[in-house]
Amino acid sequence: MSALANSVNYEQELRERLAEFRWDPLGAVMYGFPWGEGELAAFKAPRVWQCEELERLGAHLQNSETRFTTYRRAISSGHGPGKTTLMAFLSWWNQSTYLDAMARITANTDRQLTTTTQPEFDRWFRRAINAHWFNVLASS
Repeated sequence: MSALANSVNYEQELRERLAEFRWDPLGAVMYGFPWGEGELAAFKAPRVWQCEELERLGAHLQNSETRFTTYRRAISSGHGPGKTTLMAFLSWWNQSTYLDAMARITANTDRQLTTTTQPEFDRWFRRAINAHWFNVLASS
């Protein structure tokens, strides 16, 4: 089999495997990032509270009675607990598991977008199993 055919098969298998996680954001994040390896060698999973949030959203989506209703969750905290990382996980999951999905992320200021949000999204999208699918850009 040619290298191109192998590449096409791999891409199709990757798309199909990620699509299996469309109702399971935590499962997708656990599958899609190299936990315990490379840059993530010191981490076995996202932070506990992030896992809980991803699991909570998954439960909402897996329930046929709530799946197509609005999911709302407010998270408030200081600097550094990983809120932007959680949003990067959710954006990556959405764009990786749903065909033609789009995500629009906003920030209070252009500075926040270019110095905090975009670099954090880029960091996580770059680490993903399907990093080659994405080009993370920031614009106002």
